[in-house]
Amino acid sequence: MNGQQIQESTPVEKIFVVLESETELCQQLVDLLDQEQTALTAMDLKGLLAISSKKHSLVERILRFDLQLQENARLLLDKPEEKFIRLSALEEFVSGLDLVRLRDYREKLIQSRRMIHDCNVVNKKFAQDTLGYLDDAISLISGSAEKKGVYQERNNAKSRTKGAANAPRLISQEV
Repeated sequence: MNGQQIQESTPVEKIFVVLESETELCQQLVDLLDQEQTALTAMDLKGLLAISSKKHSLVERILRFDLQLQENARLLLDKPEEKFIRLSALEEFVSGLDLVRLRDYREKLIQSRRMIHDCNVVNKKFAQDTLGYLDDAISLISGSAEKKGVYQERNNAKSRTKGAANAPRLISQEV
């Protein structure tokens, strides 16, 4: 449907157009989160940056469709003051095949959003664990270097800045 057809449609038709687009975008986000998990395990930073940008764009588009959905739901229910209307509240205003379609979209959105949440939790946990392991590895390496006196300024403790006395020095400051 083009923009003019959407404007001339009934609120129910507009809701279905928005629901179709939103479910497609949610599925795209699930697929993108799977790609993110693959990039995380491969430590593909360039890929992660591209995925992050795409994720941000998809989330913004989903939020815009959510706003459109709420606007159309308020029109259908004739409740302009309502801030949030659940899809289940629309069921009494549709019947027959439209009711089946509404329930189907609702179920698809519920499943997609659960998958999005689960993928986000897994990816976040993996990223946090990886950063923790990297911090541990750096501490081990720098602790070893600190004990051996490697890559530190020799005989010049006064030149260290306050608070940095215990910081590891992995880069030689000698010229």
